[in-house]
Amino acid sequence: MGVRGLSSFFDLNPDLSLLHHLHDTEIVIDGNNLVHLLYFSSRLECVYGGDYDRYADVVRDFFLVLFKCNIKPFIIFDGGYDLSDKKLRTVQERTRQRLSIALQIAKHGQASEKMLPILAHGVLRDILVELNISHAQCDFEADNQIVAIANHLQCPVLSQDSDFYIYDIVSGFIRLDSIDLNCLQSVKPDGRTYYYLKCKIYYVSNFLSNFPGIDRVVLPLFGTLIGNDIVNIQTFETFFLNMKLPKMKSKKLKVSKRHIRMVGLLTWLQYRSLSEAVEFVLSCLKKSNRDAARELIYESVNAYKKCNTNLIHYLSDKIWEEGTPETESSLVTYEGYALPEWFIRHFHEGFLSPFFANASGLHRVFLQVQVEDANEPNTYLCSLSLRKVLYGIIFSVQSLLVGDHESPKQDKLTRLKYVEEHGRNGNHIQKSYIEPSFYIEGFGSVPTFVDLPKLDIKQKRQLLVSALGVNYDKLNSFPDSLQLLVGTVWFWIRNATPLISENFLNAFIVALIVLDVIKPYCSGSPNSKSSILLDKCVFLEDYPSLINIQKCKEDFGFKKLLFLKPEDVKTVEAKTRKYFRKPQHSSARKFVVSVVHSLNQFQTCLLFSLYLNKLLLEPFISPHAERFINGTFMYNLTRELQNVSTPELFVTELLGRNSSVLSVFQTLRYKIRESISSDLLVKVDAKPAGCQSVKKKKKGTNNPI
Repeated sequence: MGVRGLSSFFDLNPDLSLLHHLHDTEIVIDGNNLVHLLYFSSRLECVYGGDYDRYADVVRDFFLVLFKCNIKPFIIFDGGYDLSDKKLRTVQERTRQRLSIALQIAKHGQASEKMLPILAHGVLRDILVELNISHAQCDFEADNQIVAIANHLQCPVLSQDSDFYIYDIVSGFIRLDSIDLNCLQSVKPDGRTYYYLKCKIYYVSNFLSNFPGIDRVVLPLFGTLIGNDIVNIQTFETFFLNMKLPKMKSKKLKVSKRHIRMVGLLTWLQYRSLSEAVEFVLSCLKKSNRDAARELIYESVNAYKKCNTNLIHYLSDKIWEEGTPETESSLVTYEGYALPEWFIRHFHEGFLSPFFANASGLHRVFLQVQVEDANEPNTYLCSLSLRKVLYGIIFSVQSLLVGDHESPKQDKLTRLKYVEEHGRNGNHIQKSYIEPSFYIEGFGSVPTFVDLPKLDIKQKRQLLVSALGVNYDKLNSFPDSLQLLVGTVWFWIRNATPLISENFLNAFIVALIVLDVIKPYCSGSPNSKSSILLDKCVFLEDYPSLINIQKCKEDFGFKKLLFLKPEDVKTVEAKTRKYFRKPQHSSARKFVVSVVHSLNQFQTCLLFSLYLNKLLLEPFISPHAERFINGTFMYNLTRELQNVSTPELFVTELLGRNSSVLSVFQTLRYKIRESISSDLLVKVDAKPAGCQSVKKKKKGTNNPI
């Protein structure tokens, strides 16, 4: 939620918030706001598919600063969309806005506005787990639960959402963008030193002191009439036309033209009770509209007042006492039946995505538009078969629970049998109905939600590899940390439209080696907890003879140790550093959206293979995007390969002839290419920018790899 124009009003009047030193406290952070703010405030690129390695560094640094100041964060995320559809219009509008930004980027290689890459939420959650930071996910929107938890803890809320200016938060609201992340040092009265962060904190009482006579219980009505995500800004236009807005007499506040109505309304609300104000508003509307308007007003007002939480058991036990109010989960199937307890538990832990709440409770999914070629099919088409399997599992709980009962939603027959997907089609957002898959070739009938945890690990793995259409024995020749990633790469290449080029696949493999091995080693912080290759590497000055390509054909070396020479690693780090820089586009060197389109097809495949893996409770190790995806790096290297006469030789020179790094690259590429039909990859010769040709996919390529 967000009250329109309220954030800019407080920007104009910074004195409405107080200077504050943040330290030695607990805080409750709006997780969805944090994901966006950390990505955008760090000026990370969103044009090329996402620089997830750099984003992960930003996230870690943020929390390390909090720890240094003895601040204990609790991160709360939004869940699915509200089942009442009261915010459907808002979601649709935001989807169209995202499409507009994506189309602008695709055309020019830049945009006046930013869009968050689709794996960013997952990256932040991975870091929360890595740093052992308490976090939880709500059934639906998180605002009320954030306030409930903060008031129970008597600690501040950190967010960018302007709705928190309306809530009565006992210990205050801190805008995330008001925090100076440079730690400062001071001394306590007892002589001990401590670190703190400068920020601005807001209290409702301080704000209302500028409007004597306003009861804080009336403030939610103010947020409602101005317009928020529940109430359209035009709903009460006749009220404003019939009301004479008093002139603002206070000289303390700065008021721009767009804020005149807002400040006038606050002045009008002085010395009026909630019921009195509501009745006056309704009297300005047509009689035929009053009942619906009254219901809408109180729905919005109550949304600011009813602050309970059902996340007690998913945060630190120390903060909760017996008797703390708790509400039951509202997660249900489309027909209104309760979901299994194991699912609800993992959903509240943030282990399962809000995608599952939307698909099961609404049978409606909005596919986040990416930067892609508008003349080509939607990048999500590539991963459609994975989503159909997910829908089949989700729908299976309904067929199990419904039985012979009559559905309570017979007026929505289409969505009883299908999932309504909203995604890009050309330059528009289009609604389509997707039929779930209840049978997986190579596995059989999909298990029900209830039976899913009962499957053994072998059955779960077989289900996932069958959904990916890959050969389990071939996948098993890779180390455990690499199996799901390689299986997803094979699935992506087999389903990509247009086809993936050899140049891009080579850039992809180089990026994996650089991000997962070379960058961590050279930075001196080789975090191997989420590594894909790094934990298989041994760095030796006394470099032994390496496994050659012929040996790889006989016995894949990645099941054993990889020996790397530090000198080779450092040389490659220096030579590849330039590919992390932002490309400069011009009429001579145009932005080539097809390269980004290829990566974003892969991202949809990875997203839904991860979802399926997590729904199966991770029979495979989930690869972390920050260990192998930097869109800027992949774009730059792919473009360089497209513009040289011999791409293979260029990669050899880049990684070093006869070097240990080149051997790792050749081993990986051989094993990946070994299971890919030659007609599934496009060999692209050097051509002028924007002239890359792509062959049409041949028939008969849908056999398992």
